[in-house]
Amino acid sequence: MSPYYVSYKSDGTLVSGPGSITAIGNQTGASSYNNRTSGYLWCPTARDFTVGSGGNKGTTADLATRTASICYMRGLKERVEIQTSSGAPWQWRRICFRFRGNIYGASGQNSQSGNYQTHIETSNGYRRLLLQFTDTSPAGNQVENALTALIFRGLPGTDDWYDYMNAPLDPTRIDVCYDKTSTISSGNTSGKVFRKNFWMPMNKNLVYDDDEAGGTESSTYYSMHGKQGMGDYYVIDFFKAGLGTTSSDVLVFEPQSTLYWHEK
Repeated sequence: MSPYYVSYKSDGTLVSGPGSITAIGNQTGASSYNNRTSGYLWCPTARDFTVGSGGNKGTTADLATRTASICYMRGLKERVEIQTSSGAPWQWRRICFRFRGNIYGASGQNSQSGNYQTHIETSNGYRRLLLQFTDTSPAGNQVENALTALIFRGLPGTDDWYDYMNAPLDPTRIDVCYDKTSTISSGNTSGKVFRKNFWMPMNKNLVYDDDEAGGTESSTYYSMHGKQGMGDYYVIDFFKAGLGTTSSDVLVFEPQSTLYWHEK
């Protein structure tokens, strides 16, 4: 089996600032005032046969490009650096799960564009997506509601759950791979630099929903919907500012990622 890997750089152009999160009520931040939480979704296994957006198909010599419909996914490695501008505390919940199909339902436009985007492919290949799916008005945010209805058990704002930081996951709908909440606080009035390394093992085949097109093979970004393979792999990061924060309290999230897989 041939080893393949692709390194991602975080794409800060998709959020306000270079991955920065402000701490008071607007669409780019989490707020203790209005109890909002910033959420970011990414599908690292989303990839087709091309070496870049609109580019040619890759070959086996292109180690950062998928060339087979069945890939043995080894895992995802991430090196995360978080910086805070003050001593204000933040909560960070990371959830990793597998799922087959469109996570946003019929309205999701195949999860490839706009607010429904789960990956980003440029002319130079794939990048680490940082696109906020949470809004300041959850009742009017179809993207947020569709995703949280899928991954969490029960209904928000009822007796089921209220806060994204402790909402129970629904293992009957998703295959939960990782779920952990951390507190980021300097313990004084100054900010903090926080670094953490992740290794998210997969160790399963992923069968992509590719299909023949005449004399060639047409590739898709996502897994087939049947029982074969593990399905698509997703990473969600939730951030929530602590009580007493203001708009001057900022958190910067900078992940650097590498996906490893094998092809026969």
